[in-house]
Amino acid sequence: MKAAFLEGIGKIALRETDKPSLQKGEVLVRVSRVGICGSDVHYFKTGKIGSQVVEFPFILGHEASGWVEEVGEGCRKFQGGEKVFIEPAISCGKCEWCKAGRENICPEVIFLGTPPVKGALQEYMTYPEDALFPLPEEMDLEKAMLMEVLAIGVHSVDLANVREGEKVAIFGCGPVGLSILLISRIRGAGEIFCSELIPARRNIAKALGADYAIDPREVDIVSFIKRHTEGKGVEVTFEAAGEQETLDQCFESMKIGGRSVIVGIPEKDRIYFNPDIRRKEPLILHCRRSCQGSKDTERTLTLLKNGILDPSPLITHRYPFVQVQEAFETVRDYRDGVVKAIINLEV
Repeated sequence: MKAAFLEGIGKIALRETDKPSLQKGEVLVRVSRVGICGSDVHYFKTGKIGSQVVEFPFILGHEASGWVEEVGEGCRKFQGGEKVFIEPAISCGKCEWCKAGRENICPEVIFLGTPPVKGALQEYMTYPEDALFPLPEEMDLEKAMLMEVLAIGVHSVDLANVREGEKVAIFGCGPVGLSILLISRIRGAGEIFCSELIPARRNIAKALGADYAIDPREVDIVSFIKRHTEGKGVEVTFEAAGEQETLDQCFESMKIGGRSVIVGIPEKDRIYFNPDIRRKEPLILHCRRSCQGSKDTERTLTLLKNGILDPSPLITHRYPFVQVQEAFETVRDYRDGVVKAIINLEV
C-alpha cells in the first residue's frame, strides 16, 4: 500500500509500505479523505510543535474518514463496509481528568499524526474500534472528515459560553475560525466581527454569517469594533490565528468583564499579553482540541445529520493522493485563497 511520508522539512512523498496487521479490538480502515490541518503544516514547515518533534520519516494527518475494511477479534460494533469518522484523540480513560469528563487534557492522550503516532495519510490503517464513529450511509465523507475541526468549534464556543445576542469577534478565519463562526451563529450570537488577511477567507466568513469581515491591514480592527459597540467592545473574542498581534487585538477589543478563548497555535515558543488587561478582569481560556467528555464529536455529527450545520464552503481545494506535496505547499504558502485542502486517497 501507499503512504505519504514526511521525509524532511518541506518534503513529503508517497512510498510503498506494508499493510498493517489487525490486532484484537482493532478495525482495518480504508482511508478515503484526509484534511490538511494547521498543525500538519507546522510539522511540514518546522518538524515540530513545541516539545513534539518529528523523527523522519513520519506519516501526518488526523482529520480523516473512510470505510471499514475488516474487523479484528473481539470487535462487535462493525461488520465491514461501514462509513466511519476517525476520532484522532485516544485518552487513557483512567486519570483524574478523564474521570472528570475532560479527556482532551489527559496527560496520556495519544493523537493521530502527532509524534510518535503515525497519522492517516496512508491507504489503510488499523485503529481501535471504540475510536471510530459510524456514519449514515448518505453522509458525504468530505463533510464527515471535517468533524474534527468542527468539534473544535463546538468546544471553543462551549468554553466561551456564548449566549444569545452576545457580540463575538473572531481573529483568524482559517478552518478553526470559520468553525467557531458557524457554531456561534447556531448558538444565537448577535453581531459577529471577523478579522482576516486573505480576501477569499473573508468572503467565506461573510457567506457563513459574519456581519463584518475586515482586512486588518486596511482597517484598525479594534477601533472598528469599538465604534460598532458604543465604545465598549464585544462580550466574547476568539484568537484563531496564533499570532501575537491578533492576541493583542483579541484582548483590546474585549468588553470589560468579557471572555476570550485562545485557540490558535503560535509558531513561536512564547507569546505575551499586556498586564493592563487585568483592569478588565477578563476570563481568559485556552482551547485544547475538542472534548469527548462533552460529546463534542457526537454533537457535531448530530448537527450535520440534521442539516443544521453545512461546512461545505470550508473545503476549497481537493487533491489526489499523488499530489500530496503540492497540497501541503498550497496550504503552507496560503496560495489561491485556500481554506481547507483535502486529500482524496481513493483517486
